[in-house]
Amino acid sequence: MKKVIIIILVLISSLAMYYFFEDYKIEKKDKYSNMINENAENKLDKNKTEKKEIESALKEKERIEEELGKIEKEITKYSYKVKNEIEYKVYILQLNNGETININSNLLEVKKNSNKYDIVYKKKKYMEINIVYLNNIANKLAILIDDVGMNTELAYEFNKINASISFAAIPFLPRTKEASDILREHGYEVILHMPMESFGSENLNKNTKGLIRTDMDNAEIRTKFEEALKNVGKVNGFNNHMGSKFTADHEKMNFLLELAKEKNLYYIDSWTSNKSVGYKLAKEKGIKTYKSSVFLDNEKDVEYIKERIRVAVEKTIKEKKVIAIGHYHKATAQAIIEMLDYIKEKNVELVFINELLE
Repeated sequence: MKKVIIIILVLISSLAMYYFFEDYKIEKKDKYSNMINENAENKLDKNKTEKKEIESALKEKERIEEELGKIEKEITKYSYKVKNEIEYKVYILQLNNGETININSNLLEVKKNSNKYDIVYKKKKYMEINIVYLNNIANKLAILIDDVGMNTELAYEFNKINASISFAAIPFLPRTKEASDILREHGYEVILHMPMESFGSENLNKNTKGLIRTDMDNAEIRTKFEEALKNVGKVNGFNNHMGSKFTADHEKMNFLLELAKEKNLYYIDSWTSNKSVGYKLAKEKGIKTYKSSVFLDNEKDVEYIKERIRVAVEKTIKEKKVIAIGHYHKATAQAIIEMLDYIKEKNVELVFINELLE
């Protein structure tokens, strides 16, 4: 009998333990399920809040879009996709150096980034993507110094200019290669100053070595052009030395520019004559090109040249980019040095001519 009672008690205890653990497991499961549900709800609420905040930022951005639309500048617009499948519009806005833009927003701010400006979200949780990309474009002036080659002394004078200056070397002068190399080593841009036939003095035409004429056949023009390039050394472009007659000849300029295209050279029209077809033809052929519009040193006087630099600067502010031509004289080097601060104060950037090509 005792044994039967003990067995019954053991069975009852086992059943009690079984149901206790089953209840415990159910309770834990319910607790865990509730916790998962709560986390899911919290996450959902958080996502909804974040989405609302982002949507609010987008509305703010759309308001700013109206402000941007009032600015008389070219604005390029494109889309930029981010998380939550919300599509942000990104704007590229070009400003001239010295111009400013004010964006009044609780969510967005303007940040300076080198010579660029970004409009970004103030809070990182909105993702720091560019909403507006402002490119701060300076008015650009390129000074091209013609007639390099008679000596090397002046190359050292021009080396004192701590700015981007370009030079054009006449081939076959006593120190063409040496002077060009000195300038290149200093980091300046050097191009070929190709002698071309002028309507002026025939004696000058005859005495200019390597000059190309309108009565030459194409083979002779090619030979002279290639010899000139070899004499000056490595260049990426050329302009005309004299050339009022040659640059006005459509047929001959067409052939010369075909040679330039073949050799991947750009062309700067010195604009020694308003009848020149060089600039127009180069554009038609897809050759990188530009033309000069200001002459700096018709008089070899520092004060005169400084005044002409002022004219070039004012023209640059008005037209955004200008090439001004000077010559290989000490007075020109001195005038440029003395005007560097003035140029900077006017928010005009001195650049190499290759930065202005069209």
